[in-house]
Amino acid sequence: SKGKKGSFANPIWEHFHRTLIQERFKAGEIQMLKISNSDDIAFLFNYIWRGKVYVLQMGFHYTENKRFKPGYVAHAMAIVHNKAKGMAIYDFMHGESRYKKSLSNKSTNLYWVVLQRQRLKFSVEKIAVSVVRRFRKITGNKGI
Repeated sequence: SKGKKGSFANPIWEHFHRTLIQERFKAGEIQMLKISNSDDIAFLFNYIWRGKVYVLQMGFHYTENKRFKPGYVAHAMAIVHNKAKGMAIYDFMHGESRYKKSLSNKSTNLYWVVLQRQRLKFSVEKIAVSVVRRFRKITGNKGI
C-alpha cells in the first residue's frame, strides 16, 4: 500500500521470490515488466504457467495528479502485451480491488481449507480469531 513497507520487507518472502526467480527465470516462467514513458510508471513481477500469467508483485510510481492511475495503465498494457504473446489468462490472483473488477472480464471463487488435528491451542486460536473478527465488525476497526 502507499506509504507502507513493501512485501519484500519480510526477509522470508524476499528469499522465496529471489529463489523462485533464480530457479525459474531461464525456463520462461518469470516475467518482469517495466512500464515507462519518460519516467518509470510501474514494475510488474508475474509468474507464467501453462499459458496463464499470474500477477505476483507490483510497484507503482504515484504522482501528485490523482487522475493518473499507474496501476490501471500498467495492468492494461501488460494484458495487451501478454495477449499478443499468446497468453490465455491474466490472473490478478486473490483479493478484491476496484482495478481488478474494472480490468477483468471473469472471476472465480477461491476457497481456503484448513485441516488440522483437534488440539487445545487450535481451539484457543479459533476463539481469538472469532473475537477479533466480531470486534472489527462491531467497531469497523480494521487496525488490529
